[in-house]
Amino acid sequence: MPQHDDLIEQAKKLGAPISSGTYKPKTEAWDELAVTDYELPRRIREEQRHRREHRLWIVAVISAVFAILSAVRRG
Repeated sequence: MPQHDDLIEQAKKLGAPISSGTYKPKTEAWDELAVTDYELPRRIREEQRHRREHRLWIVAVISAVFAILSAVRRG
């Protein structure tokens, strides 16, 4: 399993959030809660899945356009 620092670096490259977005009180300041080693890989996988599905959507649109052009040409 990758080290925490490697996961942070990979998440940053993908643009996946590396913080919880939730804050907790600490004496006088508010600190952001750390993301667990379980949550970070999940976020990385979700971002990779999102990007893969986005590329597939583009391929599907291009395929549909070619199918329409082919049908018009035969028509």
